[in-house]
Amino acid sequence: PRPARPVPPPVTGTGAQKAPEPALPPESGNADSPSLDAAMRELAGVRDSLRQAAAGLQAAAVLVRQARQEQRSADREMRSVRSRLRGLTGLTGLRF
Repeated sequence: PRPARPVPPPVTGTGAQKAPEPALPPESGNADSPSLDAAMRELAGVRDSLRQAAAGLQAAAVLVRQARQEQRSADREMRSVRSRLRGLTGLTGLRF
């Protein structure tokens, strides 16, 4: 569980005094904290890794699309060749 924030003392008197700000633990409020800096570096590294992974997935998707298109083209060409062979064998009476 997360520790509760300190409660500032109640404001007394009739003046327009502002209650003092509660003191925050050093890990949560200090931008120069070594642990915060380390966490930010780690997050930046994870972000960069995810971007690289996304770029890799995109490149793989492009390759799959190209391979699928090449396969379709090869299938069409093979059907055309078979059809032509069937036509030629029909003219000569040969069976394969």
